[in-house]
Amino acid sequence: MRNAIIRQNKPIASDKANPKIANEKSCCFSDGFLAYAIHKLPNTDPIPAPEPAAPTVAAPAPMNFAAESISFKLLDLLQPSYITDTISPLTTAACRLFYNILPGQDPDLIFPERPELVQALFELCNSDDNTVRFYAYGLLGTALELTVIATNFRNLSDPLVVPSLNILHDFKNRTIQASTQVTEEPTERLFAQFARKSTENSLESCGDSAESQANTSKTFLAPQPVGSKRPASPNIITPEKRTRLQVSTSASNLSEHQSSIGPDETSNSSWAEISPYLFGTYELHPLTDNMRQRLMLQFLTPLAEYKELLSTFLEHQSLQLILHYLDVKLTKDIRLSFEGLKFLSGLLCHRRFAIEFVQNGGLQKLLQIPRPSVATAAVSMCLYYIACSKDAFERVCQLPKEMLTQLMKYVLWLLDSSHESAKCHATMFLAEVFNFRVMIDVFDSLDGLRKLFNTISTLEILRVDDESLYQRDEDVFASRQKVKHCCMALKCYFVMHLVISAVQVKRHQSRHNNNTFSSSLPSQPYRMADLTTEVVQDSMTVLSSSSLRLGWTAAEQFLKLNGFSSMLQIASMASEWDEYAYRGETVKYALEILSCLTSLFRLCLKLFDAVKLPDDVTTSGFNIVITLAEGEHLKDVEVQKAALSILNNCVHDKRQSNYINESAGNSKAKTSNKVIDDLMTKMYNGIRSNNGIQVLLSLIKSKPHNAEGDTLRTLACQVLLGLSNCNTIKQIISKMPIFSQGLLEAEIRNPPLQTDKKTQHLKFCNVATCLLDKIIGQNLHSRQLGGLSFDQLKKADIVARTRITWDEKELLQLIYQHLLSRGFNISANALLDEADLHQSTSNIFSSPFIHNPSNRQTPRVGSNEVSARQLSINVRDSVQRLESERPTSTSSAFSIASPSVSSPVFRSISPQFSKSTCKRKRPVEITHQKARTTVSNRGETTLDDIVTSYLQTQHSQCNRPIVICPPFSLLEPHKCPEPLYRRSASLNLTSRIMSRSVSAFPSYGGMEGVSFNRKLKHSRFKFKNISSLDDVNEDTCFSALTFSPCGDYIYLGTTTGEVEKFDCLSTLRNPKQKFSCDDSIIKQIELTRDCSRMLTSFSWSTLSVALWNIADDDCKKLHTFSDQMFGVFTNVNQDSVVCTNSEKAVVFDVRTGQEIVKLFDADYTNYYEMNCAYPSYHSDDIILNDGVLWDIKQPRVIHKFDKFNRHISGVFHPNCMEVVINTEVWDLRTFKLIQTVPSLDQCHVLFNNARDVIYCWQNEYCERSGSVNDTSFKTVDAVDYQPIATFNNRKQIQRLALSPCDQTVAVLESVGSNIDEIVTALKLYEVGAPRAPDDEDEEDNNTDNGEDDDDDDDDDDDLDDDVDGMLLDTLIDMEEDGYAHDESLSSDTDFSISSEDDSNEDDDDDEDSSSEDDSDDN
Repeated sequence: MRNAIIRQNKPIASDKANPKIANEKSCCFSDGFLAYAIHKLPNTDPIPAPEPAAPTVAAPAPMNFAAESISFKLLDLLQPSYITDTISPLTTAACRLFYNILPGQDPDLIFPERPELVQALFELCNSDDNTVRFYAYGLLGTALELTVIATNFRNLSDPLVVPSLNILHDFKNRTIQASTQVTEEPTERLFAQFARKSTENSLESCGDSAESQANTSKTFLAPQPVGSKRPASPNIITPEKRTRLQVSTSASNLSEHQSSIGPDETSNSSWAEISPYLFGTYELHPLTDNMRQRLMLQFLTPLAEYKELLSTFLEHQSLQLILHYLDVKLTKDIRLSFEGLKFLSGLLCHRRFAIEFVQNGGLQKLLQIPRPSVATAAVSMCLYYIACSKDAFERVCQLPKEMLTQLMKYVLWLLDSSHESAKCHATMFLAEVFNFRVMIDVFDSLDGLRKLFNTISTLEILRVDDESLYQRDEDVFASRQKVKHCCMALKCYFVMHLVISAVQVKRHQSRHNNNTFSSSLPSQPYRMADLTTEVVQDSMTVLSSSSLRLGWTAAEQFLKLNGFSSMLQIASMASEWDEYAYRGETVKYALEILSCLTSLFRLCLKLFDAVKLPDDVTTSGFNIVITLAEGEHLKDVEVQKAALSILNNCVHDKRQSNYINESAGNSKAKTSNKVIDDLMTKMYNGIRSNNGIQVLLSLIKSKPHNAEGDTLRTLACQVLLGLSNCNTIKQIISKMPIFSQGLLEAEIRNPPLQTDKKTQHLKFCNVATCLLDKIIGQNLHSRQLGGLSFDQLKKADIVARTRITWDEKELLQLIYQHLLSRGFNISANALLDEADLHQSTSNIFSSPFIHNPSNRQTPRVGSNEVSARQLSINVRDSVQRLESERPTSTSSAFSIASPSVSSPVFRSISPQFSKSTCKRKRPVEITHQKARTTVSNRGETTLDDIVTSYLQTQHSQCNRPIVICPPFSLLEPHKCPEPLYRRSASLNLTSRIMSRSVSAFPSYGGMEGVSFNRKLKHSRFKFKNISSLDDVNEDTCFSALTFSPCGDYIYLGTTTGEVEKFDCLSTLRNPKQKFSCDDSIIKQIELTRDCSRMLTSFSWSTLSVALWNIADDDCKKLHTFSDQMFGVFTNVNQDSVVCTNSEKAVVFDVRTGQEIVKLFDADYTNYYEMNCAYPSYHSDDIILNDGVLWDIKQPRVIHKFDKFNRHISGVFHPNCMEVVINTEVWDLRTFKLIQTVPSLDQCHVLFNNARDVIYCWQNEYCERSGSVNDTSFKTVDAVDYQPIATFNNRKQIQRLALSPCDQTVAVLESVGSNIDEIVTALKLYEVGAPRAPDDEDEEDNNTDNGEDDDDDDDDDDDLDDDVDGMLLDTLIDMEEDGYAHDESLSSDTDFSISSEDDSNEDDDDDEDSSSEDDSDDN
């Protein structure tokens, strides 16, 4: 049996071990060692105790038997028929053997399946045979660790508690009595004459030397023959024992904290006295008294956690019993003390018992346990459970400082030299006690941070070089557990230091400002600090707003230990531990540590440092944090919250700190703010360059599935709010659809239905509203958003900033007329005389605004007349609205400034007003700021407020409101002037064609005529009746296409690596020419302008790009560019080829085939999944690759564009001034975001040859594949990016090409619904040709087609579907003839009107875009 045991020096729990039954049962821990207590059992009242996150001790050591059937045969012997009759030697031997092999078995597979065995063991506990009875107690101790057994046999286990305690008390009394009567003779030792000193019956640990402790901790795990007794005679010394003696008695074996273990501890001959205190004895046959007590304690240990049995344990003095077993001098067996400590760990789950244990000096007894020894692992577990009890540990903190120092030294020794399970419990103990100010001071005084960090700094799993050693799964799991627990302890450590530093800053600020503050820490240092989330966030805010010179000793020491980069490494590496169940917690703890550290702004700069990761990968800290915040690889809300908290600390505006500005002079404050501005700009660029804006916007747009979803959106809005302090980033995000299209306002208006989500949603609404305020530039807290778009919000802002003035005499005239209508003639005459209104009465009675009793006719609908009654109704509605909004002064003021669209005043005023022409004298000027002050300060509504609100309502209905307006009139409606263009083109096609011959009109029928013709032409497609390619070549499937430069031929690439040339005028039944290129699928074909060279891109079997010479109607390969996925010719000279592979681009020379330059920089990569490099249209030296603009002359990076999608990397616009990346249009001159085009989302982009229209079709790899967009292609105006039409092809589009004259569109489609389906059909559409009535039937015979013209209903309203074909053909012919001559004119005209509104008159009322510059243009 001895040779059959597999030795295991460091038994570690595997990831498959059950956390509830993870036992440490190597030879020295053969009796079992629970990682932590079981807290949840059925049908019991659970004990409130902390729940450790993972198993922390070893799994059972495997047993290698000669035959697997031995254990099953043994269980057959332990049937009730054998053990319930008269106890026989066979039953005794079976129980002893079963107890010996049980550490190598899985109890889950034995006891639950054999309940009759457990029943028999309970019966044996009542037998008269003491030997079998104690064996049964020991076996039941293992069985009761299982929840199922403990629940089903609760009625049998509880009655055995009291007899067991009585038996233990008898053994205790006998031991005490024997120790007082018998004096132990000193053991004979070898070489006693070499001893330097002798102490009598004393006890000490074996020293503090790191090497000695490490080696000694391995020696006590050495296996021991089961059932045998260690020889008592020290004269027999084996070579193995001699080695252990030399290690354990080295020169540094004296401990400065404890007494000696035995006489002459420096002599090798003292091992006989040391071994009982280090390893103890193990003897099952014959049973000794110590072994009987151990078996009895094993039975009581799983029952100690039940709340129902607490009174029984207290009544029978279990505390005195445990204190007895903690005295190793009396027990003289460390294994017996070890079992007593396990029993104590279960009882410490009860608050009452933990308090009594501390009050009776139990902690001092624990610290006297020798170290190193077997029992130290159990000591760490007991210390952890004491720390979990707040009341008990507060009493510990009141002990003398020397005792607390000794306690912390003991724990730090456990971190350094104890067993793996003891290290885990020690780290969890530190995580609990760091909430006590007195303990963290003791920890810092002993250099505890360095010792705690060293626990993980040397682990093999954190090595990033290639020399990392192979580790077993058990060792890897144990190392990951150690990382998790240490990160948890470090997080608690820095959170406590963060709060302490924040309190110190607050105290300093309160003294400086002569005010008081409330501390978040208890006044007594031994009290536990309540570190809630709100307290931590407030502390972070205080430190973020503090001086840059603020010192933090703990953080500085951690930086010296390289802890900052280590936490980044752990966060990145742990996120890839897919098989580790607690990777989310590990990453969260690491990020929370960084969140605390980045509260100091200068520590945020450490995120720019390079972090080395496995596989020779180097990245920045910002990249790691933003990747984790995105949640793509690790979808954990807590991890995302911690990552966003770090980003929020980085973008917190330090200039808001009053502490900086007030503690320094003006010059120092300016210098400090200048430094802060530079650092903040660096932070903004760091987040932006790592695509942080894209991640933040995606988090805001994500739909929350629980309350934490709104938390993520709130944090993302906070980070964007900080980033918006940068004008460049503010301009970019203001163009995003979430702001420009009112998506964020829609999220604010849709509260969740669940009650538990409403509180967090309210926080999100507040932060989102602040973000809108910052982006728009006006305080919008008090305004009901009501689904307004970004343009409408700008319009409301202009109205709110307009200075409202009117003629005071007009108001008095209205009052005069009102008094007359009510019969107050005397008052009216008095007002007439006093206000000198005689000169204006003639005009006022003739004004359509005045209510004349003799003329009660109602004005016609649509006329410019509004009665005085209508004015009085509006005034009355305004008063009612002001009265209803009076409780909130801010809301009322803003409601006056920018009234809601749905208000009565807004609805009553007609937008068809002419310019006011009446005379105005003595204008009274009232701004919206004055109105707000009047309402909020005086608390009453004045006539000025009512008139101001009425005039602002009129102003808000103007299509193009301006800030600087002439004085308003109370007698005539107000309307801001709008631009009128006499030479504008007609919306009617016939009128535009006819006006071309008139010299008074410009070319193409007037201004914007080119745009109207272009949109009309590219919104209609006529299907050509051609045969399907399946009917032509049944064995050929096409995968690529392109037109020849002359437009007469079409080149089609096949799946067999061939290129076939067809005549466009033929039926495509026989190819005119066929080139055999490769045996792989051709994905792309491109020809030069002279049709002399052809470029093909292959995939699958051959990853390459090939260049061919096809000038002589023969295909000859010129060059092959290997390891490339995509290739295009340069646009200007076409003397080079730009090839792409993933994020790398290479430029090759066409003549030599040699590489010219490689474009790749790891610091400027966006990693688009479908990256394709494209050259510029005006220069072959400018290339766009992976969203990065390159100059290949240097080569150098010109600019990196922000990434807002995963697939599309972007193309150049033919106008040479813009870049289109998915939906974003960027200006190449300023690198600012011009606008976003939702129609281009996840679409391939193809410009027509006239370079004024974009053809786009859905990307086959996007998230929306399978929708109707996959079967449609769209046309978009390339000048103003307005959608033109959407044409439904009815089948999935794979490729699309345009003829050089832009008259034919070729579409390759796939028949199946799978995106990887082979393309089998080709369709040709004629551009701009009207559809004949019989075209639909012919098209349906080949494939279903549809036409959906989303936009530009202006042309549809004026041109019927049955428009004369000859008229449309005339338009096309005229445009083709005049395009070359008027190209420059049309281009200039298009760009000059790109900002104008090309909608029809019916849409004028819906236009909301306006600005202050409009007044100047008008």
